Amino acid sequence: YIAKAKNATNLSLNDLAIKYYQSAIDANPMGAEAYFELGCLYTKMEHYAQAVSNFNYTLEINPNHAAAHERLAYIYTENEQYELAYTHAQKAIELDPLSPSAYATMGIYYCIQKEYINAITWCKKALEIDPKYGRGYNCLGFINFYKGNEAEAYSCFQKAIKYNPKDIDGYYNLAVMYRKKENYEAAISTCKKGLAIDPNSIKLYYNMGIAYRERKMYDKSAQCYEKILELDSTSVKAY
Repeated sequence: YIAKAKNATNLSLNDLAIKYYQSAIDANPMGAEAYFELGCLYTKMEHYAQAVSNFNYTLEINPNHAAAHERLAYIYTENEQYELAYTHAQKAIELDPLSPSAYATMGIYYCIQKEYINAITWCKKALEIDPKYGRGYNCLGFINFYKGNEAEAYSCFQKAIKYNPKDIDGYYNLAVMYRKKENYEAAISTCKKGLAIDPNSIKLYYNMGIAYRERKMYDKSAQCYEKILELDSTSVKAY
């Protein structure tokens, strides 16, 4: 079932993949892998509540599952629950000292605490492990933007896109930067580039909806929020 689910995921048949993962769980309720992979799929779909639930099930079966801790750290960072992100990132590093994502999460945590030297140090550790790690550059870009160093932030987001062109986070972060600088056309254009890679990204539609709203293009803004509800009817962002 898990192999079939992964094949379905590769074909973007997410609903079918979920059914296969659920079949794998029904067949072996104590198998951590099915819960973990289902959590990864929900993370990709930006259905974070379901993802957290499955990663927690993974950890109930195997408390030392480093990748589940790392994934939870990522999700809690995305949801701005930084203390939880810190806790899981610490555990991920303890279990797997070569987990670049956990180091990047630590960088974001210290950035929020305004401990910028610490934050940059953690992100650089992620990039020492993997010099082409896109999230490392995304997090470094976030820190630089937070500090007001926009040119360096832009460079980091561009590197994230260069090294991981199929990951929409670089486009999302770049679009957020443009939007906060009130460059709404560039924000919308960047969101569209990301949506060409992942047409079902809730956060890209959300960011684009805000940019359209700021430009007083209310019909287009509403279309973005309607798309979010189509992708996830429980999403509070669309309301």
